[in-house]
Amino acid sequence: RGVAVIMAEPRDAQSLDNILNLSEVVESSLLGCLAECLNAEICNGMVTSVESAMRWLQTTYLWTRVMKNPAHYGVPYEHSMNGPVTIATWLQEVVLGGTVKNLIDRGMAATDDLGIALASTTPGILMAENYVRLETMSLIVGLGSKATMEDFAWVVCSSV
Repeated sequence: RGVAVIMAEPRDAQSLDNILNLSEVVESSLLGCLAECLNAEICNGMVTSVESAMRWLQTTYLWTRVMKNPAHYGVPYEHSMNGPVTIATWLQEVVLGGTVKNLIDRGMAATDDLGIALASTTPGILMAENYVRLETMSLIVGLGSKATMEDFAWVVCSSV
């Protein structure tokens, strides 16, 4: 057994104490940055297909929390009432499928002719290596080769 010391501002102490005593549930924030995390997994070779993307998603805290609290993550009522199998189907088809399609459509990832294998692209690699959000990288790619430093600066400075 070990000892952990958690240092926090006094205003955060009660919330942290509740979390440690399991009286407050911590939800996953992965859904808000799923495209960026999935892109990084594609770039580092951990995800090479939609099937392996689903296996990766099943290892995340997001998966655990969606199964426990589907309404919090926007799972439609009809899926959440039919149990884990339909929640998993929703996650695969709507969330993961939409995210993969978004990465491919924006040029951050590529697929083979059969739509099975996933591979990284140069913009996707740059996005992952530099921790750039998908929306920002899409704007940068959209600038084209004739963009000026001022154009680039405007995109970067206006990014979230």
